[in-house]
Amino acid sequence: MRSCFCCPTGHPISPWRISMLTAAQPFAAKRRPPDRSPSGLRALGEGQVDIWRMQIPSSLPARMGAVLSTDEKERAARCSPQVARAFICARSALRRVLAGYVGQPAATLAFHIDEWGKPSLPGPARAIHFNLSHSGNEIVFAISRHIVGIDIERISPTPPYEIIPLVLARREQQCLARLPEKERAGFFYALWCRKEAVTKAIGRGLDIDLRQIDVSAGVDQGETKASLSIDLKAVHGAWHLHHIAIATGFAAAVACAEPNCSLAFREFHDQEALAV
Repeated sequence: MRSCFCCPTGHPISPWRISMLTAAQPFAAKRRPPDRSPSGLRALGEGQVDIWRMQIPSSLPARMGAVLSTDEKERAARCSPQVARAFICARSALRRVLAGYVGQPAATLAFHIDEWGKPSLPGPARAIHFNLSHSGNEIVFAISRHIVGIDIERISPTPPYEIIPLVLARREQQCLARLPEKERAGFFYALWCRKEAVTKAIGRGLDIDLRQIDVSAGVDQGETKASLSIDLKAVHGAWHLHHIAIATGFAAAVACAEPNCSLAFREFHDQEALAV
């Protein structure tokens, strides 16, 4: 866990709890096949954010890692088997999905890494923004024509509450303290995921003080929407956050610079990994 808090809020009604309930139908029930443009590429409309999900299989398909670069293969070789399996799945799936948007073979995609470690595609493909997150056996990534950040966290029954003073704004701490004990873990991870989604979208890593990002808006109003907007002033601008229900026992959120973005849910399957 690096910095991913997604936090339900509230007293007497927590908008994050309600968001989780209203958005909690199974991911599969919400997903739809990607639209195709006349050129055969995956269509990505203005303001659209495609949310892709993949579950890490117990064993990798034989060709799953064939599209990885030499550097990626070397990185995977240095990892433990469990970490390597997650890394290979995540990078391979991301490459294959991006290939469908930019019309380029997955194995030939090159990534530019900026000074903060955030990857992007070079040249005309740079218009396609993406972000990836992984927790447990779940992998998610967001694809858009706008800058995006996504985060997913498996909800632990024993969250690291000791870091609260270092990462939560005062109002968020107050909201958390008002909740019954049984609701705090989900609230904590909900906040963390929203904060992490924003910082990943901004792309400045740990250079950002998470206490300056307050995602508890709407608590006092008992708001039931699964989204909110925050303004980080100065260079970071305004970001629009959406709670997303990926799987039971996980918190997840996506941040986008586009105020009127629409989310489309996609599922990445093993057989698709062998078709591109």
